[in-house]
This record gives sequence, structure tokens and C-alpha cells, in this order.
Amino acid sequence: MEDKIKIIPLGGHDEFGKNLTVVEINDDIFVLNCGLKFPDKTKHGIDYIIPRFDYLIENKHKIRGYFITRGQDIVLGGLAYVIKRAPAKIYCTNVTKDYITSFAIHNHAKVDYDFDVVNSCDERIVANRKIRFFSTCTNSANSFGIAISTDQGNIVYIDDFVVDTNGDSGFSFNSKMLSTVSEENTLLCMLDSHYADKIGYTNPSYKLVPLIEQIFKDAQGRIFIAIENQDIYNIEKTIQLAIKNNRKIIAFDENTKDALNVVINQPNSYLTKSHFATLDDLNRMRPQDILVIMTGFGQRAFHKITLFASGNYDDKRLKLLPGDTFIIGLHVNNSNEIIFTDSVDELYKNDEVKIYYYNKRQFKLMYASQEDIKTMLSTFRPKYYVPTNGSYRQLLNNAMLSLDMGIGLNHMSVFVLDNGMVLSIDKSGARISPQKVMTGELLVDGLSIGDSDSDIISDRSTLSGDGVIVLGVVVDLKNKMIVGGPDVQTRGLFFVKDSEAILKEVTRLFINIIENELKNESFDKTHCENEIRDIIFKAIRRNAQKSPLIIPLIATI
Repeated sequence: MEDKIKIIPLGGHDEFGKNLTVVEINDDIFVLNCGLKFPDKTKHGIDYIIPRFDYLIENKHKIRGYFITRGQDIVLGGLAYVIKRAPAKIYCTNVTKDYITSFAIHNHAKVDYDFDVVNSCDERIVANRKIRFFSTCTNSANSFGIAISTDQGNIVYIDDFVVDTNGDSGFSFNSKMLSTVSEENTLLCMLDSHYADKIGYTNPSYKLVPLIEQIFKDAQGRIFIAIENQDIYNIEKTIQLAIKNNRKIIAFDENTKDALNVVINQPNSYLTKSHFATLDDLNRMRPQDILVIMTGFGQRAFHKITLFASGNYDDKRLKLLPGDTFIIGLHVNNSNEIIFTDSVDELYKNDEVKIYYYNKRQFKLMYASQEDIKTMLSTFRPKYYVPTNGSYRQLLNNAMLSLDMGIGLNHMSVFVLDNGMVLSIDKSGARISPQKVMTGELLVDGLSIGDSDSDIISDRSTLSGDGVIVLGVVVDLKNKMIVGGPDVQTRGLFFVKDSEAILKEVTRLFINIIENELKNESFDKTHCENEIRDIIFKAIRRNAQKSPLIIPLIATI
């Protein structure tokens, strides 16, 4: 039977994070990554955002496996929530497996994972189809690209990568396997788009050590450094630099210990207990013998810096002292520039502490720049090309880049897809289907998952900006009178000299609304609460230019 193929991105397109791409071949579904993204400042109280996965639930009997290409939350964080509703085997390396299980533990998600641990140059037969893995160079150790065989050629998918053949264990391409896969016909190639507008190669701008090596040599006191939780490449290289400079490594907190354990537990690791110390040793050792590593997920890392710099961190053993050096080895991007600036400002309030940080040009993420992308396209020379993962501008830049290479790609063979769009491929050609798959965002708050239009999010936004008024009263329905209260409480309403007068007006309106409703033949509690919200909201808005959340509490006896 002729293979009929569908490519369906459920997340990661026209956005940063929550990467999830469905490859459907006949009646078999192969899920490539299952990630999350972090909420912006409008999503109050939300931990993560994951893709809607209705399509996976509806077709869970077709899912043959989840293929997680590397250990980073934007490609694996959704698994803890998706796998319960659409279970299947997970194919990943040992390092990535550790991240998946660690993520579930940290988020108190009880999940029964079914792992098939692969090496980043293995081969598997899944649903009678050859699946080959080939190692890639990303900031996560032992990451891989994937090639899925079809009767028309291979479908090749490579998430974040850079072209770097430096031979570092766990952080380089397997040239032999890459060559083997590229020698075969490539039907479709999918490559990351985040740096598709950046000229040249990303290498070596993703390397932190060249920026901080001299700092380690010159520093006479303790060194603190903040690095992304999943930037294993730079964590490992920083540890090597510390050992070279005779500094003991101390983990800032439990989260950092987990990140360091990933490095320690790598195959052929050279690290021993003698290379590390504990927080209890922080004030016992000579300052010039100490390196404290701090890690964190996303914006949480910057919050951690701010708390530490301001002296408000829970662990009071951790405190900046004169003579200390603090290095921010975190990446700056458009979504975190404000909180990055706040963290730097807080650090500078500490006298006699040396502060170092790096801009987007000096220190890049390990995403493929233009020459990296062109190298992969030249290697595989695909019949069809789908730029993946990135904003619409980045996806479009990636597509335009491929058209200018002269490798046979044209406007009929390069497709820029949005989430939910379906690219259908068979022997007659490739086309975008008119029907879309349902997509969107699911908000994760603790262990609960909800839609992005939840009223709770709106209420949280209101609470954060304009506060809340809680109005309580007890009503005797038989005698039609107020017997308890009224009690009016406010939080987050910053009234100044007019506050007493406004609260008196609110209390008067509250009583009038209750008494008027009691005059009716039957007391309609719902109608009364709506009247309270409407009338008191307008009064507050008129007198205080605030739009608080109004919560009426009416008890009846």
C-alpha cells in the first residue's frame, strides 16, 4: 500500500516553545517532542502552557511512540500531562529520560512512563518502520535528530542544533550516521527556525567559557554563576573551568543539584565527590576556592537572582559579600529583557561585588543560524521542506533561505505551516489540506489543566492590578432583614485621603441593594449578587479609577 503522510504541528509554530509535531503515516502516528512554554505576565498564577492535544486523544489508538529529541522543557515538559490521556512508549536517550522523570517529580505529577532508552546513533523498528537516530550538537547532552522511513524516502526532523564537530562527548554530530542517512533519499526535512535571521554560524557564540575564563583567573573571592537549568553544555564546561582553577563546586539549591547530577551521571564522567563541596562549607573554605552554581527554569532563574541579590533568599547561608563575583550566564531574549534588567539592578546594589553579564550578540542560544541551516539542507537535499519551531517571521526567513540555495526547492515544495495546519504527502505530490486540526493552549496551574479563556485568569489579572473588595452580610429571609454585617474588606485598593469616604459609599450602596431585594416577594440571591457587582464596580470606577474584583458573600437564614 502506498504511504499516505500527514505532517501536523500542534505546537511550536508562530511561538517560542511547546514544540509538538505529529507525523502520521497511514494509520500510525509518531509524535515528535511534546513540550511547554512559560507564561507571560498576563497569565497570573499559571505554571506552564502546553499545546491542546485533542487530536492525540482522539487518535490515541494510532500513536506508536513519543520521540523526545533532547532534555529541555520546551520539548518534553508537556509529556507529564499528555501521556496520561494519550499513552504510548517514549523513545529518548538516558540523559533525556532523567530530565523527563525529574520534571514530573518537581511538578508532583504521578506518571507511569514507558521508556525505550536509545543511544543517539541507534536504530529501531517501530510499527514495521525503520526509525534511525543520529546525534546532534545542542546544549542538552546526547540529543538526536530522527529519520523515519517511508516508501518515498526519509522524513528527517532536527530540533535545535548547531554545526560543531569539536568532538566533545555528547555534544557533536555523529558524522558517520549522518552520512548514512543523507545518502538515502530524503522526502521531507524539518529544521528549527529560531535563528534563521542570523547570518553565519552560531558556533562559537554559544560557548560561555571563553567569556568567563579570564574572570576565573582574576577573581580573588568567591564566584557565583547563574546558568539555565538545561544548558548542560555550558554547565559542564564551567565545571571543567572551575576544576582547572582549583575551585570546589557548590550547588546553590536542590534544583541546581539535579542539574549537576545530570552532568555527574553522564557516561564516562570524570567527576568525583572531591570536586564538590556543600553549602555548609561556604563559610569554612577560602573564598578563592569556591564556585557556587545557580540554575533555574526560564524566568524563575532571574527571580532567584533577584531574591539572592536583595538578601531575601530563604537559605541565609547564601549571601553576597564584598569581594564576590557574580556572573549571569543566562541568555537574554525579547521575553525576559525586563526581568533580566531588574535582576542586574538588584545585583548592583551590593557594594564591592563584581557583576558580569552578556548581551544577545555575545552569548547565543544553541539554535541554528543561517549557515547551520544551509549546511543541513545541503547535506540532505530534501524533496520537500518544512521550517519548524519559531515565530512566523523566523519560519518565513527559514523558508526564504532554502529557496535561495539552488538545491531544487521552490515555492511548490517549501511549506510554512501554522499550528493545526495539515500537510499531506503522497506519490502525487504535497499539498496543504483545507481542514485544520484543533489547536490552542492549555494552561497548567499546579496539577490542573484548563483552557486559555478561563475566567480564573481574568480574575487573577484583575487582582494583581486593581485589587479586590469582599462584601459580607447575613440575611434573615423570614423577617426580610439584615441580621449580620455588613462587613466590607479591601485588598490591593490603594485609596489615599478619599478612602474612608469611598468605603462609606460602598457600604451604603451594599445595604441599599440588599434591602431593595428583600422587598421583593422572593429573594433572588443570584440577581442580588449581580446587582452588587455592577453598581459597586461602577461606583469604584467613577470615584477611584480602579476596576477591582467584587466578591459579594450573602449568607441566608
